[in-house]
Amino acid sequence: MQANEASARNGLRRSDVVIAVAIAAVTFGLRLMFLFSGPDHAWPHSALYEGDAPTWARWAKSLAVGEAFEFDLPFRTPGVAWMLHFLHMDAAPYTSAKILWCAMSAATGAALYLVLARWFTRRAGLIAATLFALSFGSFALATSLNNETPYALLVVGIIGATLAWIDRPRLWLAVALGAMHAIAMLMRAEHMLLVVMLLGYAAWRMRGAGLARVATQCAVLVAAMLAVCAPWTLRGHAAAHRFNTEPLQEIPYDAAKPAWTPAAIAAFESLPAYARASNYAFLSDIGRRAGVQSIDVQDVQRFFAKEWGSTPEPISEWSLISIKGPLDFALANQPASDGGFTRSGLSDTHGVNPPFSFARPTHANLLVHGYEIGLASIRSDPTRWLGQVGEKLLRFQDGATVGLFASDWPYTQHLLRRPVDAAVPLRWNAIGWLVLVLGSLAVGAVVACRRPGGLILLAVVAYKLAVTVAFYGYARQAMSISPVLFAMSALAVDAACIAIARRVTLKPDAVFGLRMATGITVAAAVAFAAFEAWNPPLLVIKSLQPTPSITPQPEWGEGAFETMDTLAFMPHTK
Repeated sequence: MQANEASARNGLRRSDVVIAVAIAAVTFGLRLMFLFSGPDHAWPHSALYEGDAPTWARWAKSLAVGEAFEFDLPFRTPGVAWMLHFLHMDAAPYTSAKILWCAMSAATGAALYLVLARWFTRRAGLIAATLFALSFGSFALATSLNNETPYALLVVGIIGATLAWIDRPRLWLAVALGAMHAIAMLMRAEHMLLVVMLLGYAAWRMRGAGLARVATQCAVLVAAMLAVCAPWTLRGHAAAHRFNTEPLQEIPYDAAKPAWTPAAIAAFESLPAYARASNYAFLSDIGRRAGVQSIDVQDVQRFFAKEWGSTPEPISEWSLISIKGPLDFALANQPASDGGFTRSGLSDTHGVNPPFSFARPTHANLLVHGYEIGLASIRSDPTRWLGQVGEKLLRFQDGATVGLFASDWPYTQHLLRRPVDAAVPLRWNAIGWLVLVLGSLAVGAVVACRRPGGLILLAVVAYKLAVTVAFYGYARQAMSISPVLFAMSALAVDAACIAIARRVTLKPDAVFGLRMATGITVAAAVAFAAFEAWNPPLLVIKSLQPTPSITPQPEWGEGAFETMDTLAFMPHTK
């Protein structure tokens, strides 16, 4: 570490801890008021953000009763479901779990202030924490059981711990950082990219400590990370191996009608175990309806070529966190993608927009060869893909530029909730605010480049943009790093204040008056946020699909429902 960099650090005072506690208390109070303002406090999700919350709830319930969920495969990140299970928050009402999520949101604001106060400026910390407390997106995330809320807290903690580790490389810090990275990956598998980026950044910053010491520190961090992930990795490997080798049910070849020849049986038994039973039933049914006397190996080959276009292959048996990456990459970049999540890539000759199923060889093929399929789709029409990338980035922008308070001010109260995403205001609804936010982020990026440690903020944003370009365009991707985005905006405002102070000399009375006016403005904003959190706008929800598909879930609470439809939220008119 450079000597001039060390001098740029601020020592935390007792007053900073008091401020952080106050930030947490105010943020927690705002979140609770918003949570209890509507009947969806008992649901696993909320009207504003459904996402994967129903899946986490069902998974946690399966764990509670000892049932396998999705064959126990490492198909999804396990963090939220297992957290709910360990805390015995695995059944409706989910109000207590949501209170925990509100507490994590509050802790994020407090941690954000402490990190910025320590490595940047206290003013930037106060600005960023205030924006986070008042942000509409933060209200939406804190009141639904998603992985973005704990992930945002982890990202802030990782930033602070990484900067501390760079300042003073210590093995215990490397171990702690490794554990934090592991937990973050168990929440969001793509975090591995950020691990690589931050390790490179830290190694470069610590280069003065000597190659051997830097290598040892990085190795300890990686070892700790892998050790924390190991139970899940090994559990997933065992499940995937069973899935490939142990039949889900025995196939009665002896009683088959039409009869199966030994060669046909041998061909089927050479398939991965998970693919046998369903395809045996399908092929036998085709044979019966066609009136054939027997099914031979050529029939098996024709069946997979004609009906599915591919022959099932074993799924990957080794994955650090999730085997789902290839599937998501293929779906996110297939020609019919609109930039966000869609099931159109799962369509085949036997169904349109079906849910994923291992019983369909077309789906299993996407899971095994998704990266190759996705890259082939990109290469086949780069212009079309660039258009998709543009829409993905616009959806990321939607999440980065949401407004303030429960009403999403200054936007009008018209929201759009796309499949598996959070509700956001209609794009271009408040051009002035959009320009202000994007401008502050651009200036903040320049300021961050000139501040010691500022590049770590840009690394987090760059990683999320890379994930957005490669996979789905989600507003919630931006919301999951909203503390970092607010930090960058705060650095822009802080730099402007510093520049003005250098050019304008104010008398002590004027400085006092300016501080009082700022304090009163912030207090008024918090009071208004509290009023709106307890009395949020009454909105009407409407599906935008030609044939709406909304499933009531009364067991979760009053008015509970789930849907993959795109929803529009409009002001209620009497």
